[in-house]
Amino acid sequence: MSVPAVKLDSVEAFYGKGTPAVLKGISLEIPAGETVSIIGANGSGKSTLLKVIAGMADRTGLSEVFGHDTRKMKIRELASFVSFMSSELNASMDYTVRETVAMGRYIHKKGLFRKDEEPAAVDSALEDAGLTDIAEKKISELSGGQRQRVCLARVFAQKTPIILLDEPMNYLDLKYQAELKDSLLKWKKGKTIVDSVSYDNTLIGVYHDISMARSTADSMIFMKDGRIVLYEKTDKIDFKTKLENIYDMDVYGYMNSILSLWK
Repeated sequence: MSVPAVKLDSVEAFYGKGTPAVLKGISLEIPAGETVSIIGANGSGKSTLLKVIAGMADRTGLSEVFGHDTRKMKIRELASFVSFMSSELNASMDYTVRETVAMGRYIHKKGLFRKDEEPAAVDSALEDAGLTDIAEKKISELSGGQRQRVCLARVFAQKTPIILLDEPMNYLDLKYQAELKDSLLKWKKGKTIVDSVSYDNTLIGVYHDISMARSTADSMIFMKDGRIVLYEKTDKIDFKTKLENIYDMDVYGYMNSILSLWK
């Protein structure tokens, strides 16, 4: 039996000692090679779930990536398996696009002079994210959409078998949303080598755009009040009923009213 890319067992997560649990009794297994979308209302625990997987949140319970307990892994080791694309990048940064993307290569630098044994990885990541033409621009000169693509390129440069995405479509126009989706799905079909072992690439993303979440995912996680209320293959989900449950509104009716404006 193959080892899952992510395994959580009875996980509860907190933001400070003595605070209420943000995640409550989360247990799940995500197979290697899957694309999983996470949806839910604001405050449902979506981003916190990503942070638990990335080892970035205080928690109780078991959290593993490819069979490794994240609590026992050193930061550098965990960063070779999991990369996290946040929806934010400091607009006042004085680094160039290339320099920012190259930060994703830190874990791969070895030796006394911290030499990157695969320098072409940065150029490849810039190309995949459509940033080659602006590689020497400062981050402070970029639009929100361009900064979002820099975050993506930095994740690609890190070369991990698990990529976590927190609202990756923020600030992107429709053209770049489509291109980003294509880039991510192309990446997901590949494999990544860590310490001479090949792993199937696994993509886990939090989305507000339900259509994008649905069209991207092999499986979906629906969250409400810090709990997983559904984890199922996308093609088996009764979306109308389940969306009403987690958003407490007629989502289909609302979406149809928006679409009617285009008729």
